[in-house]
Amino acid sequence: MAKQNRGELRLIHVLCEDDEFCAQLLNQIKRHLEAVSPNWRETHYMSTLLTLVLRACTLGSRRSVREASIAVQENLYTNPSNLSTLLKGMLIRDLALAVSFKDELRQPVETCTQSIAAAITNVWPEAAGSYGQWSFLSSEIWWLTFETRETTYMPRQRVHFHLLEGCLLIDYQPIGRLPRDMQESPIVQELFQNQVLSAYPSAMPGMTYAITHLREGHQVHAERIDGEVVVRARIHQVLLEFVERSVFRGPVEADLSGTLIDDYVHWLNLDNGHLEFRKRLRKWGFGSPDSWILNFPARRAHRQEVSLVNPLCPLSREVTKVF
Repeated sequence: MAKQNRGELRLIHVLCEDDEFCAQLLNQIKRHLEAVSPNWRETHYMSTLLTLVLRACTLGSRRSVREASIAVQENLYTNPSNLSTLLKGMLIRDLALAVSFKDELRQPVETCTQSIAAAITNVWPEAAGSYGQWSFLSSEIWWLTFETRETTYMPRQRVHFHLLEGCLLIDYQPIGRLPRDMQESPIVQELFQNQVLSAYPSAMPGMTYAITHLREGHQVHAERIDGEVVVRARIHQVLLEFVERSVFRGPVEADLSGTLIDDYVHWLNLDNGHLEFRKRLRKWGFGSPDSWILNFPARRAHRQEVSLVNPLCPLSREVTKVF
């Protein structure tokens, strides 16, 4: 199909001029890529997804082109030479399309980097607003590099982005999968079920991996400390740590009621020591009115105007005897 200029699309494709539509389309493609990636036999499924990516690249904005390229690279976890003939053909077709766009892809970089920043932020939200000075590497004209600005919560990181291939390197490391042992840990399974998680080097002190894409505003990080998987998340400058429910079960009796243990997920606010109980279906619902907050310093648990009684206090034991 011949390449068309923006504003000259046929009626059936005019939606592709809308950046928001293209962004949502690419998000849906990414979700399907994550679903299909564990099964290398789904070649026809992958072919359909790649066709959609190529169409978005052909008809969409520059930001859409870059987001599509990053999505392909993010889900390519093997050496291309080891791929089947069909998948190799798909990648060659994708690269050929990118090359056909090379003049358009490079030209605006020298005057405007907004579309590149938006595409990178889509998979690396932690860097939003911290982009430094962009420049091309002298040895390779298609590699663009910059250093993020240091913030209160994020040290400087060196970033490389290949305009044609969509390859994104953070501190010289590509986006990859979260290690299998962490992926299969109870904590990660509780939060993400069987999702195939992509990760990049974390800038959070003490953390190794940062999960790509926000979860309802949460930037999630993971590390293994003393043999145990630790998951932390930052949202609205608040630092949280996920607490596994087994912590509340003692050898004789539980520290909390069974409902608060089994029907909720638990996030510890590392800034003020408050423990937030979120309903399992709203595990990413920061500040939800359905959540209970346990204020450890004040030894008080509340949800809006309702307070809880300590189940181990004498009053609670006396009331329990009645029932």
